[in-house]
Amino acid sequence: MANCGWGQARGEILMYDSERKEVAEHSIACGMKGDIINNVIVDNYNHIWIITNQAVKEYNPRNGAYRSYYTGTSDFLLNRLLSRASYYDGKGEIFFGGISGIISIPPSQQLESIPEQVVTYITDITVKGKSIWDSGLAEDPLKKSVRINPDDQSLEINFSSLDYHNLEQVRYAYRLEGVDNDWVYPEEGKNSAFYTNLGKGKYVFKVKATDKNGLWSDKITEFTIHRLPAFL
Repeated sequence: MANCGWGQARGEILMYDSERKEVAEHSIACGMKGDIINNVIVDNYNHIWIITNQAVKEYNPRNGAYRSYYTGTSDFLLNRLLSRASYYDGKGEIFFGGISGIISIPPSQQLESIPEQVVTYITDITVKGKSIWDSGLAEDPLKKSVRINPDDQSLEINFSSLDYHNLEQVRYAYRLEGVDNDWVYPEEGKNSAFYTNLGKGKYVFKVKATDKNGLWSDKITEFTIHRLPAFL
């Protein structure tokens, strides 16, 4: 990405390709939700460091991996980041100033490593607010399809990698084939999908997760949903 320049505007992360003369937006890919961005730094590994008032994100645009550091947590120590108080020495440290003090983070190749093969588990499926495992239809959705009656208007699917030691770093992506055109990336900390008013027919739900370094696992969990037709 030697011919690419990075910048930000109105809370968006933008990449300009000088060869193609094109601008690509990476805001969703790196988990930005319109937050005010104080600075953008590119390190020696071509990772993008995005600094806001409350967080620092390290983003690898080559594979979509990112990890976040939040103010007020035990591993970050600052209560708030100050605007324009960030500096990269070009050698091995990025410095961040805030309340109360200065910390440094060394760029690394963690976001370049081979991803762990994290498995995502379906932890619950609720229809109209009731778990299917609480009913007399305790099917295993990974072995049998889930059947939804015509009058069942709402469906919620909960999932987890069960990595409770790295909750803040693990992210998820899901899609319901036949409804979602592409992967849906919920906000950090969210691990559920919600659908309403599905039409009759067959759907395939897929979900995947990252490891603690923000690298996407190749393990995709999926199961089939059948919405039954209404019979007169």
